[in-house]
Amino acid sequence: MNRMLLGYSPDFDLFEDTDAAGPATGRASRKAVVFDTESAGLAAELLNAADGPHLAATLRRLVRVHAAPAAVGPAAAELVALLRGAARQALPLVTAATARQAGTTYKRMGRFFGIELEGLTPEDQEFELARRFAQLVREAARQLARAPAGLPPAAAARWAAGRAARRLAPGWTQVRDAAGAATSTSAGRWVRHGAGVTVLNP
Repeated sequence: MNRMLLGYSPDFDLFEDTDAAGPATGRASRKAVVFDTESAGLAAELLNAADGPHLAATLRRLVRVHAAPAAVGPAAAELVALLRGAARQALPLVTAATARQAGTTYKRMGRFFGIELEGLTPEDQEFELARRFAQLVREAARQLARAPAGLPPAAAARWAAGRAARRLAPGWTQVRDAAGAATSTSAGRWVRHGAGVTVLNP
């Protein structure tokens, strides 16, 4: 996907970003903030990564950069798998849709992040979604480095993704409540069943 993104400065660079208290919900305010140039650069990279091996490689590299020293091993691989699943819900990758289809899809993706995209051009909507997803990837990777000791890899990844989702992606319901659950049962004995875990003796 060829895009002229260097020097990109759309209207939404004045949107209020999420803070530590929780995700921004409803229509974004027009409170001036410092534009996150790092997430903008990552957004451009994600938009240029094709769905499939290229996206997976990009996600692995981003997790490796931001989750060190927890960036290698099974937990990191589990987190990348979760983020690939989230990408199918929240990262605009399909370019063949009509404008009307894209508008409907982007509105649903906006709900994933708890934001409204109304009033933005389709191109700006796409870039804002990618920017939000870049922030989510970065935060999930950082949380992985803080995961409670003793968690199995799948549980640690879900804990990290859940913590990031609580702040940045309230619509990511698959992991949103995983952080507290994993912490409260981390001392128990775990058995993995597919993508989930079962606590035998919490």
